[in-house]
Amino acid sequence: MKYFKAYGVLLIFLLVTIGIFLPIYQPLEVLRKNIRALPHNSFIRASQKSSSIVSYDLFKMVDRDENRIYDSLDDLIIKHPYDKVSLIILLKKLDDRTLEFFRSLGGEITGVYDNAIVGFSGKIIANRIPLLLRDENILFIQPNLRHKATMQNALRLIRVRPYVWSFYNYMGPTNMSIAVIDSGIDIMHPMLSNVHIVGWFDAVNNKTIPYDDNGHGTIIAGIIGGAFYDGKVIGEKTAIRFEEFALVVDGLEAGTNITYSWWAYFPVFKAGEVNITIYWKDISIETDKVKGHKARISGFDIYLPNGTVEHFESRGNPLSYIFNAPTSGSYYVEIYIEMFSNGTDEDAIDGPGIAFWAYAIQEVLSPDTYEPFAGVVPFAKIVGVKVLDAEGFGATEDIIAGIEWVIENRIKYHIVVATITFGSSTVDPLIEYAVKNLVKSGIVVIAAAGNDGPQRNSISSPGRLDYVITVGASTDGWTILNVTDWSSRGPYGMYSAGTPATTNTTKPDIVAPGGSFHEPSLICVDMNISDNLEIYYYNVERGTFEYIGMTENISDIIPNDFVIARGTSMSTAYVGGGALLLIQALTNDSWEKWKYDLSEVLKIKQLLLMTAWEIYKGPETNYRFNRGEKDIVEGYGLIQVDAAIDAVKRILKMNMSYTDYLSNETFQRHVWAGKVYLEANTTYLFRLEVPSNADMDIYLWDQNPNDWGEPILLAKSTKSAGKEEYFAYTPEKPGYYYVTVKIVSGEGKFNLTIINLSNEELEEIIIRPPKGIIVEKKEISVYVKVHVSWTYVISVEMRYNDHQIAFSAISVSEDGRVSEWLGNITLQTFSFKGELLIKTPVKTFVIQYSLTYIPYFKAILVGVSAVCLAGIAFFGYHWYRKKKLERLARIEEEAKEIAKETIEEVLEEK
Repeated sequence: MKYFKAYGVLLIFLLVTIGIFLPIYQPLEVLRKNIRALPHNSFIRASQKSSSIVSYDLFKMVDRDENRIYDSLDDLIIKHPYDKVSLIILLKKLDDRTLEFFRSLGGEITGVYDNAIVGFSGKIIANRIPLLLRDENILFIQPNLRHKATMQNALRLIRVRPYVWSFYNYMGPTNMSIAVIDSGIDIMHPMLSNVHIVGWFDAVNNKTIPYDDNGHGTIIAGIIGGAFYDGKVIGEKTAIRFEEFALVVDGLEAGTNITYSWWAYFPVFKAGEVNITIYWKDISIETDKVKGHKARISGFDIYLPNGTVEHFESRGNPLSYIFNAPTSGSYYVEIYIEMFSNGTDEDAIDGPGIAFWAYAIQEVLSPDTYEPFAGVVPFAKIVGVKVLDAEGFGATEDIIAGIEWVIENRIKYHIVVATITFGSSTVDPLIEYAVKNLVKSGIVVIAAAGNDGPQRNSISSPGRLDYVITVGASTDGWTILNVTDWSSRGPYGMYSAGTPATTNTTKPDIVAPGGSFHEPSLICVDMNISDNLEIYYYNVERGTFEYIGMTENISDIIPNDFVIARGTSMSTAYVGGGALLLIQALTNDSWEKWKYDLSEVLKIKQLLLMTAWEIYKGPETNYRFNRGEKDIVEGYGLIQVDAAIDAVKRILKMNMSYTDYLSNETFQRHVWAGKVYLEANTTYLFRLEVPSNADMDIYLWDQNPNDWGEPILLAKSTKSAGKEEYFAYTPEKPGYYYVTVKIVSGEGKFNLTIINLSNEELEEIIIRPPKGIIVEKKEISVYVKVHVSWTYVISVEMRYNDHQIAFSAISVSEDGRVSEWLGNITLQTFSFKGELLIKTPVKTFVIQYSLTYIPYFKAILVGVSAVCLAGIAFFGYHWYRKKKLERLARIEEEAKEIAKETIEEVLEEK
């Protein structure tokens, strides 16, 4: 008993923790024997000689560490601790104290429930979620799963649907094509008819009619150029195969019964009836020594967004169950698999095995006036080049033969773009050499980065090459829009273990939707040839998983259906379609204007990269956007096809205002672009008024890329939210330069103005201390306040003798025209003369500045004043006394004279 429990625990651990293999189809010689891992969403549920299913409730299903937090939230708390998260919280009972506790942690309550569930919804910073667990009234915390689950998601996310289709009416060049170098194309699917396939080459089996015996190439071709399709295959319903898998367990003892569960997400397009149908096949492997292994699908549970579970079990094949979905969005199902082992053959692979195909059959609605399903370029001309075999592997010689054929026939079929979705974890020099020549022949090459993240230097070959556009994978934005953790990281690939294959540029260049394991992901065209699966086997004794081959003789179950796919291969297809639309815009849909020159190839790369939108916030970039710079996770960001085309078509003029709306909401406009003609040696001011609740940045890019096609950033303004952005630039050469405005957070209308500056004036200048005064201190601080008419002050300096002192800005107005500066200068005794240099983008103002430096000037002034006052008092007293005596003498003389006159008058009267 302990023996089987131990193996059961081991199998649980491996099935849960090992990530699903997302092939980008590597060369046969390199990867034929590589181990492929199981998806990480299954685990063993029972042990020896027990056929009963152990009851697990919803919380156990999505909370495997039993910490009362939904498993994907655990990852989010670690990777995005400062993001605000929308949650649903289940309670034992409604209690105002719990609600108040949530608010005390900065939470915002958006709804309270007491019928469908007991609990509430709200928003809170991610790193505060674990603190909520202090409240024992909280039973469970999960993310608010509000999803849209269609092929339309990715097209809207990269801004093709409906903007590029409707505004520019671009749906594919009329006389140019894209080469899909892959496993082939199934032309029997309605989205990939002969109308689309204009050329074909088969390096594997030399067949002359297009086909696909693996399915990968059909998915890629459908993403790139699938025609408009309503998807109706069963009445008015669409069939989407949301999960498929094949597994054999080797090494179980005789008499062992195990039941394990497998869970998967599926999309619901609208409220109403949804049919979940699961086809299965017992693929148990028996030998002459051991027979009697068995496996089957016994039932499944459907988990609804309101927390209820619908259970269905049957011994039939297929299992089919119709339930009423209360809302559109993302649902998941838990599938129960029973296996019985009759022993093990030590000399061979054997054991119970199961293969299954799970479908969600339902009505699908379109989000716009077009059919629900279409590729990036619905009218694309596609050239199919088969270099991968039925198992998805490609020999180096076949791949080189395919590339050779494309170069030789590029003019015949007007091939301007090629996608490469295969790769090797180590460098294949011959294939890389061939791909370099493919680029130099004038074809834009889009290559997958690989699915080996988050390890550094995991870029696949030939995706590591400088000239190609290397594509990583983003999620689809249904919960958190981000780069997937399995998308390969740069900056380089590997020559061998531990030896980075360095190049002139870092990778990846850009990201595009590639799917997610926590959502239904990308809904893609499924080939109609067969539904054979890759088979994995688990060796109980060694504890390893290995790929052992494909199932055989499984005919197509539902023709013209869809399948859910994940990988940087899919991301590559989206960028390939975007590149084709951009070439249509750049050439005005004229193949004659495409000169098959390397400079044209690099121009396409430049435009796609400089208009990408940064989305990644994670530990590899310290949770910060790179603001126009390239990084090893997302390159320049998420492809935005509308902005790339706008950069070609929108011509900006001087002294005019341009207003538009940007938002960081998933399916809104994120990047605005245009081009403006600038004269050489003329200064231009770029000013962007930003709404108070938004953070937007403005960038100016050179008219030409660098030698590898990367955009050259000339100037940018990246202030914080609500701040007006501005910069001035003086080009050295005339020509059209590119302008992009990108949203960082929030949303709203911006206003962009580009001004040709011929002059700048000082509106006001205040200097303290004022020039010309006497100061006592040798070391002084000079304060300068400057108000200019048009631009902003770049720097303030004081120049005197052999010194040049730079001032520091202490305050700048929102528009930059008013600024305050402070600088420290050292004076010479008695006399100081200098020049204040106020530099703006247009002009440097020179203001003469002088001071007189006298140490202890105030004390000296007081002393001198006292002496002067004493002297004045002394001389004043003596002057006053003299004047007084003179006045008394004069009075006395006057009195004598009056007396004399009086005596004389008296004598005369007598």
